[in-house]
Amino acid sequence: GVDDDNRVYYSMAPPILSQSPTHVDYTPGCINWEIGFELIGCTVESVKAKVESLLPDDCPHDTMMELRQILDVSSDAEVKEGVENVCIGGWNGVDSTLFKDIDARFETSFMMKYINGDTFLNDQTGTFQGTEEG
Repeated sequence: GVDDDNRVYYSMAPPILSQSPTHVDYTPGCINWEIGFELIGCTVESVKAKVESLLPDDCPHDTMMELRQILDVSSDAEVKEGVENVCIGGWNGVDSTLFKDIDARFETSFMMKYINGDTFLNDQTGTFQGTEEG
């Protein structure tokens, strides 16, 4: 979602497990995952930092164990992959706009040329002030 300051955030609330995770050293999680949490930017490092900040002092395990448990995986590599998948999946819920929704002339190929500096927008407008576009 986007907040009032136009910052993109992602609410990370993994699906609640229907049964206990399968790896042997499972103990109940220390974070209320039904509520989840909000992040500004979703990366493995930002998720790890947020989980670490939310773990209570009396939690019997560390950040990576918390993530292994909620993702039902047994290795740090699987945690990384699982968090990356959660973050990528978060973008599926973000509204997007196509270039052509802004102006019918802004097809994808046109915008790629614009990015490379090779369109009338680059050569003839300077700014949009005082032009038909602005």
